[in-house]
Amino acid sequence: MRRGRAAWICLGALGACGMLAASAAAQPELTIEEKERIWDLAVDVPAGVAVGKTVEHEFLLLNSGTEALKITEAKAGDPYLTTQLPDEKIAPGKRGLLKAVFNAEGLEPGEIETHIVVKSTDPASATKPAVLTVKATVIPRAEALLVVKPQVRDIGLVRVGQPRSIICGYENAGSEAFEIYPLYYVDKRLRIVRDIEREVLKPGPPKEFELEFKALAEDAGREVDAVFVVKTGSEKQPRAVCRVRGYVAPAEEGVHIVPEYRSREGRYDFRIVNNTERAVEVVATRGETEIKRTVVQAESTQRFVSPAVTEEELKEISFQVNLDFVPAVPPPKDEGAEEATSPEAGESTETDTPEGGASEEADEPGDDAGAGGETETEAEPEGEGG
Repeated sequence: MRRGRAAWICLGALGACGMLAASAAAQPELTIEEKERIWDLAVDVPAGVAVGKTVEHEFLLLNSGTEALKITEAKAGDPYLTTQLPDEKIAPGKRGLLKAVFNAEGLEPGEIETHIVVKSTDPASATKPAVLTVKATVIPRAEALLVVKPQVRDIGLVRVGQPRSIICGYENAGSEAFEIYPLYYVDKRLRIVRDIEREVLKPGPPKEFELEFKALAEDAGREVDAVFVVKTGSEKQPRAVCRVRGYVAPAEEGVHIVPEYRSREGRYDFRIVNNTERAVEVVATRGETEIKRTVVQAESTQRFVSPAVTEEELKEISFQVNLDFVPAVPPPKDEGAEEATSPEAGESTETDTPEGGASEEADEPGDDAGAGGETETEAEPEGEGG
């Protein structure tokens, strides 16, 4: 019996390594490719201030110099905005991620603008540090009028240069008419195919507009969020921020395990990227213990969330990829067999939904009111378990 091929991928080996060429005139240079981020947050405001809603975003920082770049500081201008620096230096020609987390807890409804001052080992940073702008609108959930669906469109695995069509619906879910305008902020990865017409939008059936998403060469091997904004003439909800999310296939064919390290109560996220033309089986283990066994379909991605572990225990997690996996084929139905009868009373009729197989147009929790478009976390009452 021929043994199936398998590839072991250990977490400790997932870090990027590189050799940097020394040069007498070498120096790092920080280039900010996205200087502004806009958010809308539909929140509950029982006492006039927002209750427990956070969103996060990762700004892309490019080292366009010839020496490794280190981000030394990212100072937020207000207490409701926090940052997390890249863990390692950024090699020449490479990009690092600066995470920003916006917490609406305790804020009054309205528009907010704040900034992040980024300092680095770029010589220019000493006199002119880079500045990122964060804008947000805190909207009482009950007053949200404009609904755009899907608020977050996850298009899964995409390839550089291959366009993907996206059709969105929008409607006035309130009781009063308001003016709506053509899209006024669109990410460079998006092209407007069919725009929103400027009009007085009355309550009624949803209308549609169409965009085309095309990943850039520098996006290969990472997750991207492409933002677009719908603007209204309503003071209660001046805009709705939406996004298209996807993972851009790496240049190399194969199965890639991408650590995202978004810790939630000791749990860590990973993305399994199957950049091949066949389904594969992936087994996650910690030491000798199997954690999870899953099938990732061809040319698709799937998220894996670890159990609660410490940072040291995290290094013990590894992934085995079965490259010779053959999906099970159900036996042919006996022509003489009777049709299956309905379940008896009390029997379960539920079926498991394949992981990673969510509908393309599924809305994320908390986005029904027309706000959001980012990784969101609802605050839980103290004393309750997560």
